Amino acid sequence: MATISYLLKGKDNPATIYIRFRAGRQHDYTRNTGWVIDPKDWSDRKKTPHLRSPDLKNLATDLKNLESEIIKSYNTTPGDQINNEWLIDIVETTNGGKAQGVEQSLDESVIGAINRLIENASTRENAKRGLGLSASRVNAYRNLRNIIEEYQG
Repeated sequence: MATISYLLKGKDNPATIYIRFRAGRQHDYTRNTGWVIDPKDWSDRKKTPHLRSPDLKNLATDLKNLESEIIKSYNTTPGDQINNEWLIDIVETTNGGKAQGVEQSLDESVIGAINRLIENASTRENAKRGLGLSASRVNAYRNLRNIIEEYQG
C-alpha cells in the first residue's frame, strides 16, 4: 500500500511544501511540490494547510489532486519503473510545471522588489537615519537586478 504525506522543510516564511511517497521498503521518495506556504497556515498534525482562506482551500484541493494522480499512476505503473524520476514527472505534469515555475515566480518577485527599491530610493531611510539612498547603493541594486535578469535568460 502506498502512502503519501506532505511536509514542510524549515520554519521560514515562505516554506516549501514537499511530498513524501512511500510504498513498502523499496520506494521512499521526497520531492518538492512547487508550492510554498506560510508555516503558520500549515497543520503539522494533519499535514495539510489550515482552511482559513480561499487560497489555502485551493492549495488543499491542489494537494489532494496531486495525491490522487500519484496513486492512480502508482496503480498502473510496473514496480520496476517507480523511482524518483517517476515521482518528479507526475508532480511536474500535475502542477503544469509549477515545481519549476516557483523559482521563476520568486525571481520575478525579487526583480519587482529591486525595482521598487530603485524607484523609492529617494524616500528610503539610509544608514545615517536620513532619507535617500546613495548613488552607489542604487547602482548596486541595478547591477544586482541585471545579474538576476541575465541569469534568467
